[in-house]
Amino acid sequence: MQGDQKSIFLMANFHLVGYGNAERSRHRAISWLMKASKSYKSAQELLSRMVSDEELQTIRRFYEMIETPRLIDEALELASSQHVDHYLRSAEAISLIGTLPLERKEEDSNIDQHQQQHQRKRISPVLQYFSLLYQRVNSENEASETGATSMIEEASHSTDSSSASSPSKTMMKLPPSVMNAAESLIWTKLMLEGGGVKGLERVRQAVGEDSASSLSFFLTPSKALGDYLRSVDISLSMAVYKKGGLYRDMQRAFVQMAATEENDEQAQKILSDMFHHNKRDGEENTDIAEEEALDAQRLVNELADSSPDQASRLAQIFAQVLNERDRQRQL
Repeated sequence: MQGDQKSIFLMANFHLVGYGNAERSRHRAISWLMKASKSYKSAQELLSRMVSDEELQTIRRFYEMIETPRLIDEALELASSQHVDHYLRSAEAISLIGTLPLERKEEDSNIDQHQQQHQRKRISPVLQYFSLLYQRVNSENEASETGATSMIEEASHSTDSSSASSPSKTMMKLPPSVMNAAESLIWTKLMLEGGGVKGLERVRQAVGEDSASSLSFFLTPSKALGDYLRSVDISLSMAVYKKGGLYRDMQRAFVQMAATEENDEQAQKILSDMFHHNKRDGEENTDIAEEEALDAQRLVNELADSSPDQASRLAQIFAQVLNERDRQRQL
């Protein structure tokens, strides 16, 4: 059902007015315009101005394929094979993929019932999408000959839809530098919401805390990813902020960690570590006093957002940190 065409066109324009992330707004507008009838001229003209003819053709092909159950697997391959900034690899497209059915094989009268049951795939379409990303990059790098194929085969042998939706059973390994920011956030949520302890460990590896892991630098750091991880693991969020050069947000995480630490000595150590981590990689600290003054001002701003009691406590601890650093420099 196309819905009211004028409302669709107005919603698309609403997302193009320039609020928030420009690329995300563009993708949201495209998702609305794809709901419009091809006969609605205004919507189609706007769509043709937003994307190239080649990209529009690919998007329309994807939308047509997902209407036919037996073509959904091929549609997922089409989406996962696009360049990193393509609409089909956006949060909007992945959200649409998440609405696709688990059982996607149509009945074939030429095979018996047992074979039909075996052919029915009960893997989440979103998990299969990420598996196909692995398969594509893995084949390009020739780093391994297993990976995605084994993930999909393992999931396809499951007859329990609840177990098939568990990321820990289908996302075993992933190569570096695969996902864009939107995919990184979605994958992380899948791992943490359904993967349990193993899911958290894979996210930890993907963030790059273990430099020897094959998952290192797999995720694209972003403020949204760091903010999401703050409620899960502060150290992970700080690693994301630092990799993305988001030092202001990283400082917020340090302050939050210090505020929740009941032991004053540990809180002091956390705030002391903030100075070390707040240094930009590869940059020489030519003016320690000036850098510390800036850090002090940032901390004061953070304390203003917290409770008065915590603000007073952390301000005292922070003063102790500065005094200790002054003492160390004088030695």
